[in-house]
Amino acid sequence: MANDISMTAAAVAELVGGTVQGDPQVRITGVASIAQAGSGEITFAIDEKRAAELQTSGAGIAIVGQEQNHVD
Repeated sequence: MANDISMTAAAVAELVGGTVQGDPQVRITGVASIAQAGSGEITFAIDEKRAAELQTSGAGIAIVGQEQNHVD
């Protein structure tokens, strides 16, 4: 398919001006919603509610705003 993508978390972070928390070599090959994302897909959270949903997501990579970026 012409729309195939393959990027590492590090490459995504560089592209969006962000940072990686976790394995920078995780590779994604698609995009999906938080609920439907699998280990090879990227998703995003636009607010605190969506950021909380990431806890049960299977997404390989998630883009979140700095205000939702809590790591304990």
